[in-house]
Amino acid sequence: IVFDFGREVIGRFELEISTSDGTIVDIGHEEQLAQGRLQVAHETANGERYDFADRYILREGRQLVGNSLMERGFRMVQIVLRNLTGPATIHHVRAIDRRYPLDLKAAFHCSDPLLDQIWDACVETLSVCTTDVFTDCPWRERAFWVNDLVVENLIALQLSGDQALSARALQMAFSEPASNGLINGVCPCPTEGKKEDWLAFPATNLFMVLVLKDYFMHTGDVALLREFLPKIRRILEEFSRYADARGLVNFPMEYWSFFDWSYERNGHSLSGKTSAPLNFLYLIALKTYEKLSLEAGD
Repeated sequence: IVFDFGREVIGRFELEISTSDGTIVDIGHEEQLAQGRLQVAHETANGERYDFADRYILREGRQLVGNSLMERGFRMVQIVLRNLTGPATIHHVRAIDRRYPLDLKAAFHCSDPLLDQIWDACVETLSVCTTDVFTDCPWRERAFWVNDLVVENLIALQLSGDQALSARALQMAFSEPASNGLINGVCPCPTEGKKEDWLAFPATNLFMVLVLKDYFMHTGDVALLREFLPKIRRILEEFSRYADARGLVNFPMEYWSFFDWSYERNGHSLSGKTSAPLNFLYLIALKTYEKLSLEAGD
């Protein structure tokens, strides 16, 4: 049975059902149909597997079934009942949206309906990617990727002026630095069996001073600025270790020099190279740090 809720949901699917002992309910989550059904197993080009289904083995009688430990993203839900030894009655289904309650202060309207629709789609995209922090997406990878914050933070502040959400994102991002001061690209980051900064993207670490600047410019929060500037300084000091005689930085090959997918998807990598994008960003970060230090009274 397929249920279409008509819009993207980030949260919980809830099924109330009466059935026999041992009945299996498989619940798949997706955003579109594939030949009338939901495709809940996907494989990426480099062989990574993603599965978007949960399995529940039920007791006899009436009960509530659904995810409770982590949000699921979906527009459509497919349920499959297996191992039935008696009748099953579905009493109700519902989608419970748990996105962050952004109170929109900004609006856009013009004479071109297409531009209005693009605005609405962008606002909805940010909204459905926001729970207690910004996430990569509601469906495939519901994780806080720190590099995305350079866009999400600024747009959320412009849309709503919500200071608490951006402050929490910054606090999380800076909460688990490696001993060299660098922060990993995803938070929280699994490090068991790996070096502590195995997922530290050089560009992402430089983004953080720009994110902090945007936050301060929209909130005037000097206390938070003073709290995180020493962490920014530690990052910039680590960068200076990789500068050559000309002052240009080049991180070792072990660090993924990720900027955006346009390089990767076209067969290019900036890892281990002295690149203009990283060095321009390094210069911008240094100048921004200097200006923010003056604002903080340092």
